Amino acid sequence: MSGKFADLIIVGAGASGLAAAIAAAEHQDQVILLEAQEQPGKKILASGNGRCNIMNSGPLRYYGDTSLAFHVLQRINRDHLRSFLHRYGVLLSHEEDRLYPSTFQAKSVMSSFKNAVSHLHISMVCSERVGEIRKEQGLFRVHSVHHNTYSAPRIIIACGGLSQMKLSGSSDGYRFLEKFGHSVSTLRPALAPLITDKKSISGLRGIRVKCGLSLLNNGRLIHREAGELLFADDGISGICSMQMARFIEGPGFYAEVNFLQRIYSSLEEVKKEFSYRKKRFENLDPTWLLNGMTTEKISYAVCKQAGIPLRGELISELTEEQTDRIAYTSMHYRIDIQATKGFDFAQVTSGGACQESFDPDTLESRLIPGLHAAGEVLNVDGDCGGFNLMFALSSGILAGLNNRELITEG
Repeated sequence: MSGKFADLIIVGAGASGLAAAIAAAEHQDQVILLEAQEQPGKKILASGNGRCNIMNSGPLRYYGDTSLAFHVLQRINRDHLRSFLHRYGVLLSHEEDRLYPSTFQAKSVMSSFKNAVSHLHISMVCSERVGEIRKEQGLFRVHSVHHNTYSAPRIIIACGGLSQMKLSGSSDGYRFLEKFGHSVSTLRPALAPLITDKKSISGLRGIRVKCGLSLLNNGRLIHREAGELLFADDGISGICSMQMARFIEGPGFYAEVNFLQRIYSSLEEVKKEFSYRKKRFENLDPTWLLNGMTTEKISYAVCKQAGIPLRGELISELTEEQTDRIAYTSMHYRIDIQATKGFDFAQVTSGGACQESFDPDTLESRLIPGLHAAGEVLNVDGDCGGFNLMFALSSGILAGLNNRELITEG
């Protein structure tokens, strides 16, 4: 038989692929790890702006096949991950509910993973993109685009999703799984900036604001977030808006910004404050109704969207209906969404291979024995804050173990 033979072939040397390789090799599996890029773990190095937010200690926040995500993270939980990382020299530090390597450098995590690959004699081949996978006589035959062949009785598809194509994003994993009969749900960019109408963001470029943010479609509430919003040239960014991206799938979507969420819990409270300010600041311009609550530029934008001309009017000249409109707009500032910025700017892919065809205890295919999948290629995506890297590592370990015990001793 030509080509190289191993106990396990893993396609993709990102977080899930590396974790799978290490977990399997710790059980003395001979592992071949194939990576299309010139170096492994490019997304790991970019995660958390280079600080590598590895996991989150708060409630699990996942979408897609959430029951699969919860099951995987029950089987390989946070304590298991801590132990796994500690074995290769990665210690963790908290920033609120986010956990980072104690160095706060992603490169230290990759250095530890590379050391594990070497220590466990894992055969990692970079710049080796897989072109085709076939199963023949109980063996998976993997053919690279460079005409190399690899064979093994077991294979893990861990080559990620469509996000961040410049780093390592690819549709290969979906293609391989679909060829073996697996269903793949609709793929959309998740955790991506949003492109919006120009009018509502005019003059706000570069402003960061803590706020509440609601996503609506034709008047129906889709999702609600709170956090920092960043106004850009062509739209909005920041964690709370990026977490809306996974839900956007057509026309009719818009965001409503509550600029006063951290100050007032109801519109009536805002109206009461405005009533006081109308007397206190009667000879000032209408933006003073919001003075001290938000920035001057946002106050101006709110008044303009509320239909106040701002051509020399005084607060004392506002009608009650105009004042109420300013109050309402300050809590429901509308921004029409045109699209997301796409997979190139997305941190993760929403959608993927559906859970029905996988054993949740091993992530082995129910259709093709010996075939597993892990990480972003599955129909699981999480919020910002370490959830996606945590799932990638846990699912990779689970697939690599293949129903064996996780080694936790040094």
